Amino acid sequence: MPLHYSGARIDSIPKMIKQIVALVQSDVVSNKYHAKPEHSATVCHTTKSLVVANDLIEQNKVDLLIVELTKHVPQYQDFISYVREVSYPTKILVIASLESNPPQERYLASGADLFLKEPVTKKCLDLYCDKLLNFDKHKLGALLHLANVALQLETAHLYIGSAQYQLRKREAEILAYFFRRKNQVITRTMLIDGIWGFSDDVPEFTTVDVYIRRLRMRLKNSGAILQTIRGIGYIAKEL
Repeated sequence: MPLHYSGARIDSIPKMIKQIVALVQSDVVSNKYHAKPEHSATVCHTTKSLVVANDLIEQNKVDLLIVELTKHVPQYQDFISYVREVSYPTKILVIASLESNPPQERYLASGADLFLKEPVTKKCLDLYCDKLLNFDKHKLGALLHLANVALQLETAHLYIGSAQYQLRKREAEILAYFFRRKNQVITRTMLIDGIWGFSDDVPEFTTVDVYIRRLRMRLKNSGAILQTIRGIGYIAKEL
């Protein structure tokens, strides 16, 4: 079962996106970390199948493996040892229920980086995962998404599938304005006020149209479009 992220296969996810596999035995961890974690620069695939988890580890670069234990399963301990051997950079987090009473020292000796016991809140789980993934939120900044497109405003980097592009600062600001208001009609006046504000270099409408044309060229075949609403403005949406 391939992992998808905004319509893209796992092997085409931008390299800066952290990839997580959660091997669960119940819906507890799944509900906390299902599909898309709180951090916008991570993507998580949740599975109860050891075979699926193994395939994802072998076929892709996985940054973090989360293993949930509601009972002690020797195969899981062996799997952790295997992951540590074949994918050393992958961090491994084990979360165990109080009822399972697993041999903590064995899992750590097998290669787990961190062993937690329930109850663990979603907020704490996010923080532990960020720590294991070495996220520096002040440097990384937030990623904005639309279809198969991700934008990092601070660096003006645009990611489409596995490709990376460098935007001009103003282009990135305009695209971010649209991405934060996806599926909303934006007039030229709204865009000028939101991007240029009360500065002395407020552009003409024709200049705004030039920026839009450039961004449309960048977004071509990405699944995201900036559509003209005749006589009103533009709207950012998925095809």
